[in-house]
Amino acid sequence: RNIRLGAEREISDWERTFWDAAPTATQDCVDRVQRLLPTPHFLVSITSLLQEKDGDVALQRRALRLLGERASEIDPLPSAKASLFLETVPDLTNLLGGNISCKNGEGTDQDKSQQARRNIVLQQAALMAIEQLAGHLCGESSSSEEVSVFVPSVSKICTLMADATDQSSNDHDGDEDAIRQLLSSASLTAATLISILKVRCLPFLPKLIKPLLSALCFANKSSTKDGVDHAAINILQRAIVRCFVAIVETLPQFLSPYLDAILSPDTLLSQPIRECAKDDSNMAALIKRFDEGLATKVPPRLLLPAASEVVTRCLDDKGNEDNVYWREAIAVIGIITISIRSCSRADLPSVIVKVMSVAMSSFSYSKLDGRFELLDAANKALLSLVMKMSEAQLRPLYSRLREWRGDLVKDEDDNESSIRRFSFWSMTAVLCKELRGIFLPCMSSVVGDIVQELELAVSKFCTDSSGRTKSASKRRRVSEEESVNIENLESLRPIQPVLLCLETALKADAHEGGEWIRAEDSQRYHKILKPLSKLLLSRIPESFPLIKDRSNDKFSSYEMLIGGKLTLEYGNVGGCMTALSAAAGNEQLWKPLNHAILTACGHETRTEVRRVGISALLSVLRTLGEEYMILLPECLPVLSELLEDRDEGIARMAKECVQLGEELLGENLAL
Repeated sequence: RNIRLGAEREISDWERTFWDAAPTATQDCVDRVQRLLPTPHFLVSITSLLQEKDGDVALQRRALRLLGERASEIDPLPSAKASLFLETVPDLTNLLGGNISCKNGEGTDQDKSQQARRNIVLQQAALMAIEQLAGHLCGESSSSEEVSVFVPSVSKICTLMADATDQSSNDHDGDEDAIRQLLSSASLTAATLISILKVRCLPFLPKLIKPLLSALCFANKSSTKDGVDHAAINILQRAIVRCFVAIVETLPQFLSPYLDAILSPDTLLSQPIRECAKDDSNMAALIKRFDEGLATKVPPRLLLPAASEVVTRCLDDKGNEDNVYWREAIAVIGIITISIRSCSRADLPSVIVKVMSVAMSSFSYSKLDGRFELLDAANKALLSLVMKMSEAQLRPLYSRLREWRGDLVKDEDDNESSIRRFSFWSMTAVLCKELRGIFLPCMSSVVGDIVQELELAVSKFCTDSSGRTKSASKRRRVSEEESVNIENLESLRPIQPVLLCLETALKADAHEGGEWIRAEDSQRYHKILKPLSKLLLSRIPESFPLIKDRSNDKFSSYEMLIGGKLTLEYGNVGGCMTALSAAAGNEQLWKPLNHAILTACGHETRTEVRRVGISALLSVLRTLGEEYMILLPECLPVLSELLEDRDEGIARMAKECVQLGEELLGENLAL
């Protein structure tokens, strides 16, 4: 009081400097005196300060801070000093019962607001002290009786959080920043107490989870608004997630009744939380712990039914695109994937149905925004399941997916069919890439479907202006600028994953000796080669939707889909031709393939076709090497013409083919 009076009088500059520094110096002296006191005397002085009804809030706050700091300097339980410090917990718990609403109490509105603010400050200090006492003094060696002193604190925290969430959502005239800070402190304290008390917190779980979720939902909505303290909101989000991490890691077997609420798209799965994790390493670590804890500690038979329902709800727009939570669905699918990887084979019967439900919901998603990200997440989940299964289990599962896909519908307006086909072939390509030769028996069941998809592409991409399919012998010559007009290109989008699937299967078959492609007396080979050969001469609309490595303004759609420019990892005709030649394995099967490539190389009017043709020939020569030299004489006339092609790239690749042939034969070809 004297310091404040001195500061108000007319004083010199050096006196003002003194009075400005005096409060801090005085507090430092008090702190040092308190530290010099023996532990019993120190605790008595602290307790007496806390029990004063109308005490100085600032002084009580400093006393609580000092209590927490001094607790961190002593040995944990079962030391005698630790037991003495824990005797202060009931007094700290009593401080959590003050009113925090500016509408309750006596006096004017200003008096109510000031009293609520003082209570919040004191409660926050008490929470921090409780958290420090629990964190520093209670370890794994602490007995159940010793830590039971914190049980009433959990009850008070539940009540306090319920009041604070009501205050933050209903009373916009209050101190929202102070409420957020209080909720943050309460969440962190609750996390520490849950980790220590474990099953003793079970009776309070319903009272704790509801306000936690309400507070997180409110924080997530506030984070998207302008004019709010985003740093404070992020702190609150981290604190709540930290509390849920403690719940998941400590009491996972009791979370079944709350899984629907915990996995709500507005709370822990929400985009604001996940976006925050991208820029905040601490939040990212907490989210990872939460996802992994939920996936690995909650039994799959409990987690997956709830998770699959959440995915279905997230993707069900019901005619309103604003209700689609595809990003949140991806987060749930990520948790499902981790759960599948950690489950045992004995859990598979209860897992398969739910994972299939999730996969089919994701595969059927029709909105272009988020479709490919969702498809990728669903493929990873399904692959994790397949990796746990035997071949005997895999085949009926794949048959079920094929049945879900349905038959090929040539109606250009049937977008649902094209979406299902695209998803099915993308999934098939992923499985084939990972399982390789093991998956070839499943691929045998869809060879006819692959041929149908290729023939559909031929019927659309290999037509003249009147709509008739061009034959190899009766093509009319057209300029390179002429393009194909197709009304609904989405119906043909599945061709790219079909090509990727086919290329992957052929590579796996080549590694196994080529028996798969030569089955049925090589009829399978010829059925696939025929439409692929026609596609080498096709015309691809520039607006055709392609998946590629990056945005492109250099290559045409033909060069990407047929030639493999920017699409090496996503499916193209050139890659299929090379893989087909490697799997065929003999001269008789190579001859028609070589003829198709040379036909493209000799195309008179379209430079891009010649370029793709010579690129395919060079790729085959590099892949097969000396074995393919038996067909080199058939190639020499075409190569001789291409060496003089006006396109420098074509001439260069033709020269590389000649040089490669000379190296393999050991003689000069003299072209």
